[in-house]
Amino acid sequence: DGEHTNLKYTNYSAVQELHRLGHEVGVFSITNEEDPKYWTEGNYDTWLGEMAGARLIVERFANITDGTVVGVRAPYLRVGGNEQFNMMTDQFFLYDSSITAPLGRVPI
Repeated sequence: DGEHTNLKYTNYSAVQELHRLGHEVGVFSITNEEDPKYWTEGNYDTWLGEMAGARLIVERFANITDGTVVGVRAPYLRVGGNEQFNMMTDQFFLYDSSITAPLGRVPI
């Protein structure tokens, strides 16, 4: 099971307990900026600050010290293209759960 955290209202002791029970924890961003262009046109440093910054906060306050926070989800499912994925590679994020696929008869 994956859990993505929104930092403003996060109960970090609950996140710590979910992690202890074996749930995967990912990050969602720091600001949750509403402007879609912030995400789709965001540069490397925007994505670095939002996602790597969110991971630092979650790791510190939920006391997750094993390096397993490796997933991201962009707010409003607004993927940031190469800028986002270059940052993810550099920061050892393994997946993005923002990417959606169209409905169809044949699974992708």
